[in-house]
Amino acid sequence: MASQMAEGSSSGAKKTNAQLLKEKHEAMETHNPTVEDAEDEEDIEHPPRSSIISHPVDNGSMSEEAVGKRRVEVPPKRSTLLDTQSEELFPSLGGGSKPRAAAATAPAWGAKKPTQASRSAANGVHNGLWSGPPGASPLSSRASTPPAGVLTPASSSAINNAQSSRKGPMQMAMPGKYTDSITLVPAQMDKTRPIQPYLDKLNKKSRATVTRHIAGEGSSIVFEGSGPKKDVSEALRTIARDLCAKQKLHLPVPASCRAHIIGQGGNVIKDISARTGAKINVPKSDVPTNYQDDDDSATIDVEIEGDPYAVELARLEIDKIVSARTSRVNMRLKDIPPEFFPFLAGPHNAGIEAMERDRDLQIQVPHFHTWQHKPPPRVSGPDERPDFQPHPNLHVTISGERRAAQEARAQLEQQVEQLRRQLAVEEHSFQRGHHQFIIGERGMSLHDFLEETGCVVVLPPEHDDTEDITIIGPAEKLQTGVDRAATLAAEMQMANLDPRRYFTDALYGPDAHSRALSRYLQERQLEEEIENLYGAQLAFPPLSDPSVNWEIYSRDMKKSIQARSDLAKIIQAHPPAKLSLVEVDPFFHPYLQQQCLQTLRNEYGVNMIVPRDGESEHVILVCEGPEGTQSPFQIPRQRPSETDIASFQEALHQARDQLLSIIGDRPEVATSHVEVPRKFQEKLQKHIDREQKQTQQKFPVQIVLGEPHDGTRRQASNSGAPSSENEALLRGLSSDVADWEAKIMQFLEIAEKEEQERGYTTSFDFPTKFNGYLIGREGAKIKELREQFDVDIRMLDDGKIEVQGPKAKADACKDHIIGLRKKFEDEATYILKIEPRFHGQLVGKKGADVNRLQDKYNVKIQFPQSSNAQDDQSSADAASDAGPRRPARSNQAQDEVVVRGPRQGAEKARTEILDLYQYAKDNSHSATISVARQHLGSLIGQRGSEIDRLRLETGAQIDFPDRQENADPKAHAEIVIKGTKQAVDAAKAEIQKRVKSLDDTVNRSLDIDRRYHGSLIGAQGANIRRIVVEAGGPEQSHQVVKFPERGSESSTIRIEGSERVVAQVAAAIEKFVLDQEKQTTDSIDVPAEKHGQLIGPRGEAKRNLEQQFNVSIEIPKKGSDRTDIKLTGAQEDVAKARGYLATLADQRKEGETIDMPRHLHHAISANGKLFRRLRQDHDVTVDHGSAKPPPKQQPGSSSSQPRTNGSAGAPLITDEDSADAHSWIIIPAAGMGEGGDGSTIPWNLSGPSAEKVAAAKERVLKALETASKPSATGYLTLSDPRYHRFVIGPGGRNINSIRERTGCTIQVPNARAGKGGEDGEAIEIVGSLAGCEQAKEMVLECVRTGAARG
Repeated sequence: MASQMAEGSSSGAKKTNAQLLKEKHEAMETHNPTVEDAEDEEDIEHPPRSSIISHPVDNGSMSEEAVGKRRVEVPPKRSTLLDTQSEELFPSLGGGSKPRAAAATAPAWGAKKPTQASRSAANGVHNGLWSGPPGASPLSSRASTPPAGVLTPASSSAINNAQSSRKGPMQMAMPGKYTDSITLVPAQMDKTRPIQPYLDKLNKKSRATVTRHIAGEGSSIVFEGSGPKKDVSEALRTIARDLCAKQKLHLPVPASCRAHIIGQGGNVIKDISARTGAKINVPKSDVPTNYQDDDDSATIDVEIEGDPYAVELARLEIDKIVSARTSRVNMRLKDIPPEFFPFLAGPHNAGIEAMERDRDLQIQVPHFHTWQHKPPPRVSGPDERPDFQPHPNLHVTISGERRAAQEARAQLEQQVEQLRRQLAVEEHSFQRGHHQFIIGERGMSLHDFLEETGCVVVLPPEHDDTEDITIIGPAEKLQTGVDRAATLAAEMQMANLDPRRYFTDALYGPDAHSRALSRYLQERQLEEEIENLYGAQLAFPPLSDPSVNWEIYSRDMKKSIQARSDLAKIIQAHPPAKLSLVEVDPFFHPYLQQQCLQTLRNEYGVNMIVPRDGESEHVILVCEGPEGTQSPFQIPRQRPSETDIASFQEALHQARDQLLSIIGDRPEVATSHVEVPRKFQEKLQKHIDREQKQTQQKFPVQIVLGEPHDGTRRQASNSGAPSSENEALLRGLSSDVADWEAKIMQFLEIAEKEEQERGYTTSFDFPTKFNGYLIGREGAKIKELREQFDVDIRMLDDGKIEVQGPKAKADACKDHIIGLRKKFEDEATYILKIEPRFHGQLVGKKGADVNRLQDKYNVKIQFPQSSNAQDDQSSADAASDAGPRRPARSNQAQDEVVVRGPRQGAEKARTEILDLYQYAKDNSHSATISVARQHLGSLIGQRGSEIDRLRLETGAQIDFPDRQENADPKAHAEIVIKGTKQAVDAAKAEIQKRVKSLDDTVNRSLDIDRRYHGSLIGAQGANIRRIVVEAGGPEQSHQVVKFPERGSESSTIRIEGSERVVAQVAAAIEKFVLDQEKQTTDSIDVPAEKHGQLIGPRGEAKRNLEQQFNVSIEIPKKGSDRTDIKLTGAQEDVAKARGYLATLADQRKEGETIDMPRHLHHAISANGKLFRRLRQDHDVTVDHGSAKPPPKQQPGSSSSQPRTNGSAGAPLITDEDSADAHSWIIIPAAGMGEGGDGSTIPWNLSGPSAEKVAAAKERVLKALETASKPSATGYLTLSDPRYHRFVIGPGGRNINSIRERTGCTIQVPNARAGKGGEDGEAIEIVGSLAGCEQAKEMVLECVRTGAARG
């Protein structure tokens, strides 16, 4: 058509080259096919909405054949210009047509209710397009409206798609050619700048071509650009920036989305500003963090500033973030009175369940049948409507998919309006004890009452003394509810019991004693006991009730009478002598509760009841006796005797004195009221907490600040409460109260001064990469800094930190953060290659191990999110206050673990992680062995001895399967071995070896009389070991022969092993038993002095005789006065042994007696060593007859020995633990023979011949002569008692050599079998001064030589 018009206008004249080229271009524009013209297969199968709209077609210029080949329905031709006023294409921009009406639904957030305009489109989206008024934000009805005409830039593809749904032909675009436009109204434009010259200049500079034309009756100016996409967008953005004035848009968003809009370190908001050119300001949220998390109705206003183009682009970007984060919402409905809750929920929550059905929605309605904050409204006349008010802390919550939550909220608000018009209230008075039987656990459920009557009952709280209950419901159903409540109350029979008549002689009066007893029995849960025993309910009178009667309620009068009789017995069992009241100022009550309760109960058997707040000043003491500590405690019902009463009074008297002594001499308690402005109270409370924690006073001052912030009043306490929100109540010892008054006034003076300086602000550079370190996990570190310095810390977008507060504190905080920055600048990042299968072990359960490393080294450790450690790592990563938990790097490989932090900490964390990784790798080897279940017991061993030994030898972890009752013994079970490769291989080989042996094992059982078991086993298992070894079995005889356990009545001996070994062992055991049955027992008298000769050193002589004659010898214990020795064995063997012992008994020994000075007894005998030498060398024994040896003098106990470090022991070794470290003290003495009191002890020497006795006597006398000479005693303490073995040497060779060469007596502490040899015990050397010194040097040389050899 364009070419035809050109031809008509030329009137046949010759065309220039320019005209011909123009015609060519116009002809090309008439048909400009693109890739978009090709029909998508998906569109053929599922055609879009616009493609199925029928439009008339003009086929006038087409042939019949062409008409038959084309679709009949095609869009009619239209202008190629984009209709920028179309509300369908640009629903949120420009001055379009009137929006279509939508269902009235509450907005997803925003405290204000929607206006009429926003009610028509409260849900915000219609068929995917915003259906709100022009310029309104899709976020909320509170959004400020941008100037009309601000358009969202539309791309060519968007234009084509939009026009396909409208009448007219589709615009064709050449490949690479992009068209976009914006529409502006004159009011937005700078009238001082001419438009056309500006466009001409712009077109010369840009690769895009921008034209303008007037659109619509509003004289809006459309700027349309064509050319490369990037250039077109830049040109249109430049026009909006240069030709339009700046504008601001206040965009309300949920407070919970604030962090996501900002992003970590501000990266998200910076990116939006850079791409759109708009300035975005996100204010600080005043909503608490925990409140943000569960309530999306709280909003903040995001301010967007810039040209219309930039503002709209930024708004769309923020809208995307909000939409992604608020597809699910949490809402609190705070304007609903709690009296409406049961009606909204419906009987048994039927109403809520109906709303939730088939929706992704959850509605929580609090249970309400007792008022706490204030009673339900009262009405003065029948025509007056009750004024129901919401509760500050009880709210209906809705959570779920946003649209469903909006609809549920609108539905609930509509129901609330209906309930306000329908509900009426009536108050009726019922006896207080009957309330519990109307509604509650002991009465009818609120749901059943509502279902039956259509009404609800609201009861008063326990702390209120009113008897009125409120029935709420529709006016026509109210009487039904009243009647039903009266019926429920009347069903209970009530009986009274007046305890006062039992306490007419009470010291504190019947009323006081009755109330004290009631309080005590409440503490001992008497109500529950009566209910369990009789099915009756016991009600004690409240403190505010002037009556002290106990009330018993029951539906069965007989049970009520029985309960009353039992209560009378309990009263009589608690006479006035069993209770005592102690008047104590309530200020001390918390301290007594904490410090005295257990003391009085354990020491005196007295239970102490401290009054609750507002009850009384009297502390109740009840004597319970030892039964008071028993569990469960039984309340006594027996009248006490006179003796019991006297013991009660004594115990109460002592407990009272103890209690008052703890408090002191009745210190004066004072109360003071101090004016504290509300704005300083939180800060003052923290200051008070810190001060009192540091001082640790016995009776800290009680300080109560203002009233609760939720508007409710505190329950009155004995200590009182502030009378206003700007007041602090101080109560405590008068001197402490005066001190705290001064401290608070000083604090307020400083706080007022600092408040005037709080506007001071300082800022400084702080790299954003360190923000995470400064903020800490969940903001913990920056919160700590704010509290520590009492300043506000803000992280700005330009890599700066702003600190605001009093100048001194702000500067101090700045210096502190700069110091942290220097520390953070020394940051290092390590990427560790770790196999993903080990990530879980390194992270630990719920991130415990990785959190430990992060806290220990102050670093961040990031594991790949898609690894098995994802859940654990999510709990380990720290979060900033500007974004979600820090994710893993986008390019982080699955085998990479990133460690980032201060260089030193990161290096240590890296080393520890790699060590843990290497350990996990080294111990990741495993093997599985399948064995028959019947072999598990043998592999494990008795009490796990075999498997424990194998674990110790190989170092492997060996896990056996659990034992299964009635399991098939031939069934197989798996043994799992874990550890290093070497350990696993060793354990596996050993187990397989044992299993193979067990597979070839045979079992045999022998029934042997238990009386033979001991002799069969032999001393320390010697006999059975000999039998097994001789049969070819192992040294560990218990692996082959298994005796019954001790205490068992079984007599069966089990034998396991190879067939040959089992047969030989069984034969040997049977032969042994047969021999035992043939044995005989005989006895012979042998003088007691010769028993020691028969026993020998450590029983050696006795064992030799038993082996020599093949008999068992039983010798009486020393001191038993018995001389008979039993012989057991074969008859001929017993006869031979008896003959030998008879010869020994008849043999007469030669003897001599030496009177030994008692004080030299131990020195000469060398603690028994001399006796052993005489017996070994001369066959001479020494005894003392009936005389008792003197007590042994401990080394260092002599008064002549110097004391070191205040002790009488040898000197302490403070040198390092080495062979040369020692302590040496030598004490000269005039002569050991000069001491003592002259008393002696006989040494009776006896031996087989006079010659041997004479030689022994000569040796003793020589030792006596040496000990009597002037001598010295040296004490040599080594650094380690283990060195003593080097002094003694093999077989005593070293010490004997030293004794012979020096002539000294040397005693080394005996460390044999764990006796002696403790740290600090000295080697005692007795002899001449020179000999002692020589012996010391020789001892040290032995130690050095032995230590060098190891």
